Amino acid sequence: DPTTTIAFSTPVAAFWFEMTDAGDFLGQVTVKVNKTGGGSVTYNVTHTKDSGKSGTLVFWGIVDDTDTYDSMVLDVSNNDDTIGIDRCGMATHAQLV
Repeated sequence: DPTTTIAFSTPVAAFWFEMTDAGDFLGQVTVKVNKTGGGSVTYNVTHTKDSGKSGTLVFWGIVDDTDTYDSMVLDVSNNDDTIGIDRCGMATHAQLV
């Protein structure tokens, strides 16, 4: 499975992105966020599985007012295609207030 890891230079409390072409393959996209100090949470990214159609766009993100995160791992379960990641953003707890 293709995976991408993004490490944050400063722990973040929020992270978001737009994902293109997630719906043109019959696979699952997951995001695992690694908590500062240990532990992680894995999310299944919901998207329309529209096999054969290009051009889908999905917005995904989290905001956590308790924990912070050092990195995230994006995993695509299908090796036959790729997705694009655009318009990423992140924020610390101080920036969320």
